[in-house]
Amino acid sequence: MAKRSLNNEEIYEAAEAVLLQEGYKAFHFKLLADRLQVGRSTIYEYFTNKEELVTSYMVHKMSRFYEEIKSINVHGHASKRLEEIIRLLMKFTQIHLIIETTPHVNADISEKVKKNLMMLWRARNDIFQLIETAIVEGQEAGEIKQELPATMITDLIFNAVRLNQRYYDHPLEVGTLLYHVIFNGIGTEK
Repeated sequence: MAKRSLNNEEIYEAAEAVLLQEGYKAFHFKLLADRLQVGRSTIYEYFTNKEELVTSYMVHKMSRFYEEIKSINVHGHASKRLEEIIRLLMKFTQIHLIIETTPHVNADISEKVKKNLMMLWRARNDIFQLIETAIVEGQEAGEIKQELPATMITDLIFNAVRLNQRYYDHPLEVGTLLYHVIFNGIGTEK
């Protein structure tokens, strides 16, 4: 196979596609190399092993998501901030793949992998905290029922966006629908 240069973004995009199609356990450099139309040795020039590549990809994706979620600027309206968070979770559907994959990665393979996994765990906790803070602020402002535990609502929001994306052409629209289901319920007024 012809030798060609790659950049991390190309490798991450291809790795994501292979991960989504094959899953973490079946992921290997041969599949990735075939997708990129390069030899496996080319990938080894960038990453020493599967775990380093996958955790680097996950840190990259989680960092992009975290920067966007932190930039949500809807002051004074917790419910609007939560709507934007839900829409972002729908946009970054890979976040669930990342969170579900981390326990399967061998952290002892290298210090870089161990560091990446620690960064991912902190980012996950920070994201949960951002969501929970918005919920508590909404409860204090009377926008969200106070009798519901904020942690339960956080888990509900985070897990609600796990709906199977392939059934939806427009995940951001589904995010808006999810927001309305969560905030308005599924019952009809009688």
